[in-house]
Amino acid sequence: MGGRFAIAVKDLAVGGSDFVFSLTVDWLREALEGCEIEPGGADGSMKVRATPSGSDVLIQCALKVPLRATCVRCLEPAKVDVDSSFAVLMTPCLAESPADDDADRETFEGDEILLDGLAREHILLEVPMSPLCSEGCAGAALGAQPKARIDPRLAPLADLVIPEGAKSKKA
Repeated sequence: MGGRFAIAVKDLAVGGSDFVFSLTVDWLREALEGCEIEPGGADGSMKVRATPSGSDVLIQCALKVPLRATCVRCLEPAKVDVDSSFAVLMTPCLAESPADDDADRETFEGDEILLDGLAREHILLEVPMSPLCSEGCAGAALGAQPKARIDPRLAPLADLVIPEGAKSKKA
């Protein structure tokens, strides 16, 4: 996945700069490949405020993305709207810097900050683990399922069923 959402650090205003990116259906389809969710049919949006702070850049982002998943109760399509805000501090990637596990700190290389990976990560984090088509979804009706046909080769085994009262108790 290429870097479609890039911010040039050298062009940022001292007080911060605002950006609006369109998360197209094609980008969403590519970003969500291999996941059990798909684009909801319309483009999403990503509003970004980038504020320089020395060599670091504070990224404040708001995502709005329509998605579609499978309802875990009835297996029908479920509408999932992602509406998320997050902030992350971006620091320049230096070869001599130690590994840092700070969750709110990311690195960037060169004079561009690529936001594709961050957008994908936060979209996936906002999708519910058990999506529902509606809160009141009762699930698939049990009686609506077709009766399973018995394999003719196994039909003689049906005669071997022992009635409940005929079972002998072992002492």
